[in-house]
Amino acid sequence: MQLPLPSADPISLSQLESHLWEAANILRGPVDAADFKTYIFPLLFFRRISDVYDEERACALEESEGDDKLMNEALGVLREYKRASVSLLQRRLSIGYTRAARLLDTLEERGIVGPSEDGRSRVVLESADDGSTAIVVDDDPDESDEFWVHATGFTAPSTVLRGVLGSVEPEVIRSSPAFFDAGGIDVQQHWAVSDDGTRVPYFQVAAGDLALDGSHPTLLSGYGGFQASRLPEYSGIVGRAWLDRGGVFVLANIRGGGEFGPGWHTSALKQNRPRAYEDFAAIARDLVARGVTTAARLACEGRSNGGLLVGNMLTTYPELFGAVVCGVPLLDMKRYTHLSAGASWIAEYGDPDVAEEWEYIRTFSPYQLLKDDTDYPPVLFYAATSDDRVGPVQARKMAARMQAMGIDNVLYYENSDGGHGGAVDNSHTARLQALIYEFLWKSLA
Repeated sequence: MQLPLPSADPISLSQLESHLWEAANILRGPVDAADFKTYIFPLLFFRRISDVYDEERACALEESEGDDKLMNEALGVLREYKRASVSLLQRRLSIGYTRAARLLDTLEERGIVGPSEDGRSRVVLESADDGSTAIVVDDDPDESDEFWVHATGFTAPSTVLRGVLGSVEPEVIRSSPAFFDAGGIDVQQHWAVSDDGTRVPYFQVAAGDLALDGSHPTLLSGYGGFQASRLPEYSGIVGRAWLDRGGVFVLANIRGGGEFGPGWHTSALKQNRPRAYEDFAAIARDLVARGVTTAARLACEGRSNGGLLVGNMLTTYPELFGAVVCGVPLLDMKRYTHLSAGASWIAEYGDPDVAEEWEYIRTFSPYQLLKDDTDYPPVLFYAATSDDRVGPVQARKMAARMQAMGIDNVLYYENSDGGHGGAVDNSHTARLQALIYEFLWKSLA
């Protein structure tokens, strides 16, 4: 089945982005024939061109359209939205297509949905639980309605399923082993209100019978940058080292990420960067207000851009946390463009060598925000000598400066190998994670 061409009338980049996201929202409800023709066919067509599944068709269009504005902008958008995969809150909306060009996956409905002769067909992914992520990873658009799905979640190991739309129910082909007992673990979603009134979501993973008495050691994790979405995923490390021992794990979906699309990301760029930190702080306060924990029993962790996030928690919101784990971080935003790959991130943070931009960058540069006579929580910095993306120098100098200021409980760990991941193999990873969680348990005791 050949996909029809979308309108050749030129549209702007913002209009095309709006088109994609309107399609995503429509897919959360019933899909009728008009919706499918208006939104889904163009969406699938754009994906087809971007991934060059039909190379002959793509070349023919390029030859016929030449420098057509629509074609160029569509290709540009889809270099960013690879495979037209869109992440939404508490669900991953992934577009695939079979021979009938009708394969859609939306986790909110936990199934594959699409138009059929009676208007709509559906198969349910029984293995996809609430708070999990399902992504269409492969299909066979030229030959059949077969599809493959990858599903995972906080309590469910990665699972690969295969089905055929309309005939074969999704069946589990293979699952990764479980590394902790998830029985009795409950996944909930809550919302905090940020300083500017924006509602910000977060996932809470804890025992189902959790008493809201403020007694629970809680680990808050976040990233908030580069349109990267923090989605539910299985972690044997979090399960074994934290949940099994009675801890509460919280995943923040703050601005700067991609959970709600491009706007969620761009709302925390450059001079608006503090919004991401305000969101994270709002979640910390909400956890205390709901009775999950107290500031003394609440830790935060992040790495890379997430290291900058928790570095700002350390320097701007020290009263909210009992411990901070800051991995392979950016911390000296005055110098970051001259260190490692920092110059490539000016679009995200701004250019500190431009005086007017430094005026707002300085408000979220942890190294420059350190103050005397401030009660900072215990902090563990970690880095890798071989990291060529951020490099260890920013973590080194931050730890050194805090120690020189006489600040207690400042720890620093550097692995020689491992690059930006911080560890090179399983043994190094095990050592690093053991250090992190032992630090957390001792600090929050």
